[in-house]
Amino acid sequence: MASGQAKDLSVTESHSPSSGIYNYVEQMPIAGYDYQDYLSKHIVYPDSARKNNITGKVVIKFVVNEDGHISDCSVVRGVGWGLDEEALRVVRTFPAWKPGKQNGKGVKVYFTLPINFALQDNDATTHRPVTMYPEQAPVPGFDMNDYVGKNLHYPNAAKEAGIEGRVLIKFVVYEDGTMADFQVVRGIGGGCDEEALRVLKNMPPWKPGMQGGQPVSVYFTQPVVFKLTR
Repeated sequence: MASGQAKDLSVTESHSPSSGIYNYVEQMPIAGYDYQDYLSKHIVYPDSARKNNITGKVVIKFVVNEDGHISDCSVVRGVGWGLDEEALRVVRTFPAWKPGKQNGKGVKVYFTLPINFALQDNDATTHRPVTMYPEQAPVPGFDMNDYVGKNLHYPNAAKEAGIEGRVLIKFVVYEDGTMADFQVVRGIGGGCDEEALRVLKNMPPWKPGMQGGQPVSVYFTQPVVFKLTR
């Protein structure tokens, strides 16, 4: 569930002379519709955040222009795990607001909107904390080198530019051996990062990590090597 809280809306100072954008005006802009309802209907809770029970408040700053359309959206305070990007995405789709006015004329006004991401009991998936150093690390139940060798395609752009090196991908191996939350820890560009992600995301399930004789969710970092043949 995600929502905005009107009581947390904030405006400070009166005017930003260099940009021509006000922080506070005689008549502040208003949505003209139930923006909390709009948020609840349009925000999609990111899977990675849901699986890891990530909640929190993302604060978005934007400009309500003279004609009411929204622009210049930015994250003032973020949470991560895809929540910041999702909050930005939805705010950018807001229908036009009723613009702020100064001396009877429509003006540009900065507006700050907090958006709360909270999981309800029926939203939360079965969750255990993710660890980095279990007693027994997760391992693939297949030959990793053979899998990568058969499935990895060297990007043409990287070949032409002579790019080679090691891409590091971090992900979570869950208790059932499935994997998610893939991210590039260190990349080399040329399309290699995206190709490494594609191949690892398509891996068969692994044997999960173990702690105290029980399977646990574990962070794992896997290198994928790109080397040109001479």
